[in-house]
Amino acid sequence: MNRGPLDADSYRERVQGIPALNEFCGTVAATLAERPDGIWALEPGFRSLLSSGFVTELVADELRKVAADAAHVPAGGGSEADLALVVDPVFVLSLRLLRPEQNYSDKLYSASQHGLLGVIAVPGAEAGVPVSLFEQPDPEPYDEVDRDKVLRPRGTRVIQPLDVMRVRAGYDVFAIQPVSAPVLLISLGTKNVSSLRIEYDPETLRPSRAIAASVESSRLEFTARMLSEIGNDQSAESLAVLTSHSDHFVRWSAIRAMVRLDAVYGRSFVERATADPHPHVRDAAVRALPVVEAYLDELSVQARS
Repeated sequence: MNRGPLDADSYRERVQGIPALNEFCGTVAATLAERPDGIWALEPGFRSLLSSGFVTELVADELRKVAADAAHVPAGGGSEADLALVVDPVFVLSLRLLRPEQNYSDKLYSASQHGLLGVIAVPGAEAGVPVSLFEQPDPEPYDEVDRDKVLRPRGTRVIQPLDVMRVRAGYDVFAIQPVSAPVLLISLGTKNVSSLRIEYDPETLRPSRAIAASVESSRLEFTARMLSEIGNDQSAESLAVLTSHSDHFVRWSAIRAMVRLDAVYGRSFVERATADPHPHVRDAAVRALPVVEAYLDELSVQARS
């Protein structure tokens, strides 16, 4: 059974039989290979894709596969209404069906990727997608959370069929509002520009928490926490490799877990973290170091008595 995210072979097989999609994906891969902000030059091609009728060809192709193999499940399907068309090292192209009866979240999240959003009209229902718009005027550095940086409301907009909306990583925040008729929303996203997605409180518009943008980083952070709960002092050494991870929250999660497993071994990593390039890690390490040292002193006293 074909489930889960697309691998390179799966998406090549999918797009090769659909000329408009195949050509567009080739252009996207070449354009974004060097820099994510090259996505803005792809807007005309993205708009052409919206009017190409590729979705009809895609559905027909998937139906042929189901007819040939009853166990076939479209690769990249997150749910009955979401489909990752292409997952590439430098971009993701996704399709989402919006329906009037579905529930819509009021939560607000910053984007970790630059993106383009477009609407493909469902035959017989020429509806658009209403969105509430917000802007974070000062998002950089992307990997730091400043609770004083409040979102600015920018009103509402309806993304009409064949229209394109730009989404800048960190800057643009939007919330999809209920649609009046079924609509296909297609999104093109770059690789992550920011290591974090920021969740904003819909009432105060202030940052409420940070979420790992990378699934891999999120899993590493979770693994470090789990190991601190179920591991032993010998487990601490296995976490050392994570203390040089590119994402600061992974580094600090690993250090915290090491100290919890083996404070003697972890102390030097806390001390080293006081010079970490990220201010959140530095501040946390500066606060934690005297606590760890006091704990080790207490253990030393207990050992002598």
